[in-house]
Amino acid sequence: MGKPSIASLIIARKWLVLVAASMGLYLVLAADRGLAQDDQGIKPGVPNGTYASHSTGYIPLGPSGSLVPLAAAGHITYSADGTTSGVFTGSINGQISTFPVHGTWTINPDGSISETDVQAGGPGLTLHFKKYPTLDGNTITGVQSDPGSIVSVVETRGSPAANEQ
Repeated sequence: MGKPSIASLIIARKWLVLVAASMGLYLVLAADRGLAQDDQGIKPGVPNGTYASHSTGYIPLGPSGSLVPLAAAGHITYSADGTTSGVFTGSINGQISTFPVHGTWTINPDGSISETDVQAGGPGLTLHFKKYPTLDGNTITGVQSDPGSIVSVVETRGSPAANEQ
């Protein structure tokens, strides 16, 4: 193998330019058609719409602060105005109750969500959460941030309805 000829270097350079131009064109067109970003009209990582929610863990109960088991399931809706509303059925130390919730949420500088929800029934607690959405916003995981609580949360959104976009 000898030294490449000038003609073969020119051909190689043309191929390199052609490949680079093709990739650049693809990226430009993909962004215009929404292929390189969220295609649902939703800001990446921002909750939007109604999510099925599941919480499990332990919470302090009563004046002694003894930890008791918690499991809860329900749905919660995140509105664009920074409010939440939903309904949950929970089992706290084996006692079952269903209660509506409402609250507020904000996006933190690190992309996490701070959320405060007030139970309008059941135990009537005010709960605080730190949550982390996926980039497409379809799944949110988090923990309850109230002192003494050991609770994890997973929320999953189906396709948002037209009025939730």
